[in-house]
Amino acid sequence: MLINTSMRTFSPFHWRLRPAVYGQIVRLFAEDDACASEEIVLGMSSNNREHARNVLDDWTSWRREHPVSPNNALRQLLAAARFRASLQAPATRLLVLASAGDRLVDPRCSRRLAEAWDCPLVEHPHAGHDLPLDDGAWIVEQVQRWY
Repeated sequence: MLINTSMRTFSPFHWRLRPAVYGQIVRLFAEDDACASEEIVLGMSSNNREHARNVLDDWTSWRREHPVSPNNALRQLLAAARFRASLQAPATRLLVLASAGDRLVDPRCSRRLAEAWDCPLVEHPHAGHDLPLDDGAWIVEQVQRWY
């Protein structure tokens, strides 16, 4: 199962990371406060404000206990930007889930991937990029239907 997936092979950069969040990404790199950083991340990735409020303290604690250096975060972003997937689908069944309300990655990325690899795609009508946080029960339901 792939969730809100984007790959250079199938989608342009401005779909894989929406221009509207570039400023927030820069703010994230400049932010020293763990809680403020996690608020930025949740603001970009979740559309379910209730769930986001419920996890903020835990995420802040994890960030403090296991910090990611700015250099490592940048390396991860660059690796994701450079990755090229095969035009041929993996030799396994795949289900692609996407969030129509994703403000971080354009859902067209998942649509193109599902089309190219000829696998089923199901879109959540309003969840954000962090679909498991926004509506985990919906994911379980989709996997049960697919399986």
